[in-house]
Amino acid sequence: MLNKITIAVIGLLLSAGAMAGVYRWVDAQGNVHYTDKPQGQAEKVQIESRPTDQARIATQREASLKQASEHEESRQKQLQDEKEQQAKDQDEAKEKAANCSRATERLERYETAHRLYKPLEGGERQYLSDDEIDQARADAKTERDRWCN
Repeated sequence: MLNKITIAVIGLLLSAGAMAGVYRWVDAQGNVHYTDKPQGQAEKVQIESRPTDQARIATQREASLKQASEHEESRQKQLQDEKEQQAKDQDEAKEKAANCSRATERLERYETAHRLYKPLEGGERQYLSDDEIDQARADAKTERDRWCN
């Protein structure tokens, strides 16, 4: 019982100290001072104090954590999208290089061949006329330019 009374008295004394005022005063050099004890011409400063709203703080913290989580998810998605785009770009570059190589080889074959033909069913060949050869070479050059430029 005595311990409870002692604790209550100590609590009252501490709370009284916490309720003490704040005083503002200016020294001879013009420096402003704040203290909990009045000094000469010190004026009492009115300070509004209210208890902390724990529910509001918890709500703000939850909102902040949610926002941070959403931001992180967004950043991770953006990084994933960038990786996917890089992979797609690399695949397209490989495909373009392969197509360029095939188109270049085809053009070289067409330019060095004396006779060109179309394969027919049964393994037969239909040889192209001079105009058809010129057109096939022009088409091969167009394809090479398309894939290699």
